[in-house]
Amino acid sequence: MAPRSRKSTPRRKPTQSDEQEQRHAHLSPVQHFFYGHARVPAATHLLDAWKAVKVTAAAAGPLDRSARFCLHARMCATGAPPGLVSEVLTWSESGQLPGTMLARIPAAARPATAVWVVYEALSVVMAEARLRPDAIESVATAAVGLGPAREVVDALVDLCREEAALRRRRIDVLSLRTESGYRADLL
Repeated sequence: MAPRSRKSTPRRKPTQSDEQEQRHAHLSPVQHFFYGHARVPAATHLLDAWKAVKVTAAAAGPLDRSARFCLHARMCATGAPPGLVSEVLTWSESGQLPGTMLARIPAAARPATAVWVVYEALSVVMAEARLRPDAIESVATAAVGLGPAREVVDALVDLCREEAALRRRRIDVLSLRTESGYRADLL
């Protein structure tokens, strides 16, 4: 190892403030892109919210491989930190209630978080590209304790169906081949 030159400065250890700024810089645009706002929830609130998503989705029955994969993908796509993703995936949702998770989130943020939880749970339940009526009803029943009105849940179901159809269409278009192979103009 070469000796340090006199002009180099030792690296300082990142402070809590630096980490918070990095986290905000990472999550703020993701929040805006997906949800239309740039608010970044506290790490503990984000963890509790994703646990509530997992519990709510499990109201339709134990999460199968496909639903777990979808939960994992949704957390990654929305910028959840890898440690949080691992914690939620290994956390056992059995015997838990979504309201318990949301109770730790500030009261002012709970109604909006509850709607988001229902949306993400429905998105996870539709992992197999369709929302079964019994799964929808199970998630809607679990959502009652969270606060969103049934009309809001129904609107979220419609939105999730539209997004599932758009996802299938996107995958189909991106998978198109030409005679010379894959479409190079998409890379």
